Amino acid sequence: MKESFFLYKKEKFILIFVFILVTATKLKFFYVGYWFDEWHTFFYSNPYFLKLENLNKLINNSAAPPLFFLITSLLHKLFGYSPEAGRFFSMFFDFLSLVILYFLVNKNFFQKVNFFILLFFFLNYSLILYSIELRFYSFYVFVTLGNVYLFFNYFNNQSNINFAKYFFFSLFALSSNYFLIPIILIQFLYFFLKKKKFIYKVLLFLYLFVGLNFTHLTTVNELNSQNVWGDLDISFFLGYYFNIFFGSKLLGGLVLVLMAVIFAINFKKIKSNEKLVLLIFFILSTYLFFIVYSFILTPVLRPRYFLHLVPLILCVMVIMIFMINSINIRNSILAFFTLFHVILLIFFSLPFLKPDTNKLADILESEKFPLAVEDFEYTYINKNNNLSEIDHGNYQNLYFINHLVNLERFKNLDLNFISKKKINEYKIFLEICQNNPDYHTKIPGDDLNCLKNNYYKFGYKIIKQLRTRDFIVNKYQKIS
Repeated sequence: MKESFFLYKKEKFILIFVFILVTATKLKFFYVGYWFDEWHTFFYSNPYFLKLENLNKLINNSAAPPLFFLITSLLHKLFGYSPEAGRFFSMFFDFLSLVILYFLVNKNFFQKVNFFILLFFFLNYSLILYSIELRFYSFYVFVTLGNVYLFFNYFNNQSNINFAKYFFFSLFALSSNYFLIPIILIQFLYFFLKKKKFIYKVLLFLYLFVGLNFTHLTTVNELNSQNVWGDLDISFFLGYYFNIFFGSKLLGGLVLVLMAVIFAINFKKIKSNEKLVLLIFFILSTYLFFIVYSFILTPVLRPRYFLHLVPLILCVMVIMIFMINSINIRNSILAFFTLFHVILLIFFSLPFLKPDTNKLADILESEKFPLAVEDFEYTYINKNNNLSEIDHGNYQNLYFINHLVNLERFKNLDLNFISKKKINEYKIFLEICQNNPDYHTKIPGDDLNCLKNNYYKFGYKIIKQLRTRDFIVNKYQKIS
């Protein structure tokens, strides 16, 4: 196994070129509007959550593990609290994942596969998509690859220092992403079968994990009885989301079928490669965990919950392709997959339209009148975002206004917010209504609440309705 740090010159040139191409594609979609889940993530990564009273609110109200939000809060504290910065953090974790993936493959598999694994990582539709979203999924990919890398590091050299690195990073990773449970259980099972005394280390790990996350785990258990986090239908069992991972039903189906065929043909060769078998078990155990969880507790089958498996799937796919004896067939498959990925990148598009926030900014820039908001929104905006003074029932209603006022363009507009309790002090004011944005509801047509006069009892009439696809800005004027 060759472990040179650098790839060949030609391979480096190709990867650099692809990196530039992919980055240009990401930036093309970087400044499109932010949707509901991004508002949610941005709200919970407020740097004011670093205050203890707000941290308790975060733990008790967030479905996702709070550790990611704390890390992102710290990054926002250092680099500024804005949705744009949040998306850059996602791209940063995506880049770190690429670096870890390189070392993972280079140190544990033959070097020939490294180039194509990195190439397909760059070009993968789902990894690109979530690296330009203000969400925690790129971070989940990062901690997963970090865990797998340190697992194999300890696998190769079972020294105390390697175990300490693996143990504490795994504790950090699992506390960041509970979906890692099946992967870490497989790792623990492997070491236990090799060394019976490892059970004491497992018990210590479980004790520390539950102790550190007990409060939030209790919250998740309560949420499971109230919410459905995904779907459970036959379509999942037909493609296992490979069509989503690879951005195409055709490509995803071909990858899935190819892997199944190679697995059947080269079963003995695959079985002899212990590390490859472990990667396969990581993937299969995660699928099994999600299926069982969905049947017993609550459905959690959504493609993005499996995103952290995509780099592992790419590793298994490329390694299996290199097991094909015919060089011509192998190169043809790799060339075809590369071309298919490039075509998908050229025609890359978002799976749904995001709110046209820039057009909303154009309206507010042209109509320089006070903007009426609910009293709890006004309090939140003007009192340093201190959640201790906000009822938790209003958190979801704060998602939109919190992201709006922190967008760089809206900061430059210097918007004048007023509480709806004090609108009588103003002759003219504006009010924003979310007019059934595509990301939020499938109800066709206008939201009737956006069209009606909410203040006629106070002597106001709507003198203008300014529209975008997803918003209506009503301009109110007091009747003389």
